[in-house]
Amino acid sequence: MVMEDNMPQCMQPTIEPSSIEVSVVVPVRNGEKEIEECLGRILQSVGCSFEIVVVNDASTDLTKDIAERLGARVITLPEQSGPAAARNRAVGECRGEIIVFVDCDVRISSETLQALRAQLEDNQWAAVFASYDRNPKAGNLVSVYKNLMHHYYHQRSDRESHTFWSGCGAMKKVVFEEMGGFNQAFAQPSIEDIELGMRLLKAGHSIGSAPEIQVQHTKRWTLRNLVYTDVFLRGIPWTRLILQAGAMQNDLNVSRSQRVCVFIAGLMVVTFALLVWVHPAIFILPLVVVLLLFVMDLASARQTMRQAALACGATVLLTLVACCLVWDPLTALLFLGVLLIGVISQQSLKFLMSVGGLPFAILCIPLHVIYYLYCGFSFAAGTLLHLLGVPLYNSKDVEEEVG
Repeated sequence: MVMEDNMPQCMQPTIEPSSIEVSVVVPVRNGEKEIEECLGRILQSVGCSFEIVVVNDASTDLTKDIAERLGARVITLPEQSGPAAARNRAVGECRGEIIVFVDCDVRISSETLQALRAQLEDNQWAAVFASYDRNPKAGNLVSVYKNLMHHYYHQRSDRESHTFWSGCGAMKKVVFEEMGGFNQAFAQPSIEDIELGMRLLKAGHSIGSAPEIQVQHTKRWTLRNLVYTDVFLRGIPWTRLILQAGAMQNDLNVSRSQRVCVFIAGLMVVTFALLVWVHPAIFILPLVVVLLLFVMDLASARQTMRQAALACGATVLLTLVACCLVWDPLTALLFLGVLLIGVISQQSLKFLMSVGGLPFAILCIPLHVIYYLYCGFSFAAGTLLHLLGVPLYNSKDVEEEVG
């Protein structure tokens, strides 16, 4: 779509409904700090005619006003319902044959829409999704680590995917309606996209991964919200979906090597418990490491001192390891597990080093270990809930509707 020269770039032009090829759906709640740049990037799209449908999930800030000023069609929900319900509400009013879902904290490029459309047409996929790029907006340690690992996994995923990602993903409208949309029982941002992807595959549809289509993520992660999100909103429910399906695919971040690392992390927990029994003071070791990561996360948030902070943090971490080995040689058993995880994850660590440098990669090693630890906890908790027969969904009515 080419804008007229005298048209303000912040305003979407009027397009005849019959000529709209792509409908862009943006669910948002209290996103006044993000929505303008998100929509501004979408408005720069070329190569196809499109409309923007913003679903205002009962925001209490200026989200609705900003979106309307930029020319988006805004649907306001009377009460907070979550992104799954918001997207479903929007699709019912979309006029394009292709629906592109874009999260408010995602920044697409001018070619993203036409590239997603081309992928659907050229490969006969029912749905396709993009990948985060290597340049997340938030520069703190945890945010860069999380977004780069998302990029890493998606860049190495199979072209024929076993899941769907709604952060920046496209789907044929007729297929979306056939599947009944997202499961609205997921009232928070969770695995509603993964669950929809599993239903797509079960119905015989194909899903594509297009890692060459890359978008920027602006979310700022902290260690606290990272663990909470990955465990309670993704890891545990995802485990339960996998167990319900009866098969675990060797793709994305559930590959066999990842499972081996989770097993090693579990052995490290057992080893740590035995070491604490012998030498109780060792109990403070993980606390010191987490405190160091917390300080480094805060210190690395500022561009002007990021590299110096990372170098200082890596030096402190290596010194801590050396002191532990001298203080109590038995801690070598713990660091052996860390070393094994590092060896198995060497490709991802090399990637992290190529982007952020050696000090950054060193600080990512304990983040790797923490990741595998909470993955193991998520799998154990999800398995237990599955065996106990605890319902996965909050609403049986919704489960039956989409099932």
